[in-house]
Amino acid sequence: MPHKSLAVIIIGLFYCFSVSAQDFTLQGEYEKQLKHFPYITPFVADTSGVIAYYDINYASNNPFFPSLTLDIFLPKHYTNQQQKNSYKTLIFIHGGGWASGNKTLDHPMAIELAKRGFASICTDYRKSAQALYPAAIQDIRQAIVWLISNADKYNINAQDITLVGSSAGGQMAALIGSVNGKFKNWDNHSVVVKRVIDIDGVLSFIHPDSAEGNDKPNKISAATRWFGVHHSKDSTKWIEASALTHANSKSAEFFFINSSQKRFSAGQDDMRRELKKYGKYIGEIQFEDTPHTFWLFSPWAHKVADLIEIVTK
Repeated sequence: MPHKSLAVIIIGLFYCFSVSAQDFTLQGEYEKQLKHFPYITPFVADTSGVIAYYDINYASNNPFFPSLTLDIFLPKHYTNQQQKNSYKTLIFIHGGGWASGNKTLDHPMAIELAKRGFASICTDYRKSAQALYPAAIQDIRQAIVWLISNADKYNINAQDITLVGSSAGGQMAALIGSVNGKFKNWDNHSVVVKRVIDIDGVLSFIHPDSAEGNDKPNKISAATRWFGVHHSKDSTKWIEASALTHANSKSAEFFFINSSQKRFSAGQDDMRRELKKYGKYIGEIQFEDTPHTFWLFSPWAHKVADLIEIVTK
């Protein structure tokens, strides 16, 4: 019988390549949700009020995969007299079931908030068909390290970084912010952020409210694809990747923005109680009668931007 780790890798490759995820795009999601919410429109923003830097390489990975890039949006009203390293920083982590989507999904929200005085960063990461967990976590942490090392160049306040994650991105933001330091299984970096804004991202994978792991013969759950193994076979990664597992006195401050679909905030009640023990809970808000991807559409997106601004100011 093969070694356990080898067996997990083989199973992981099977899940990655035998069950492909449908690409998560704004247009596709709009067409899907328009049937149920005929009054919505995609949230858009123009770059006239910002300085934009696109496709900046922040990490070079193994030669089988492309280099990872991020986009930076800064307020256009910057002057030489402005205080050094003054921009509060928002790092947006997009959703897509850890399998699809890209950083452009967050451009409208990032641009809107850059106009309001923030440094907004949108970053890509390796998807589950490219590399299993914890690769995506390592990528986001590497992006944070890169931004901190380039803080002077972009006038970024490295002491005031907020991770803003939606769906799968919310889960990753919550995990990184919950640990908020060095974790031996990920990398050698000690990554610390000030706060996390989790938009409909799960806090615990193995939880009564979670739909992850509810696999069917023709539909493997997104988390099973990401971990490469179902939790009934090996739950180690499922537990490790749950932010709830790591809540501690050094965790970032947390604010939750939820849709009306409870499965996307699995573990949040437990997480809130843990965070309150350490004074790390800011608050939460729920948008009633909304699709999971409400942050991508008007009439809700501007309200989400308002909340992000309020929480981080």
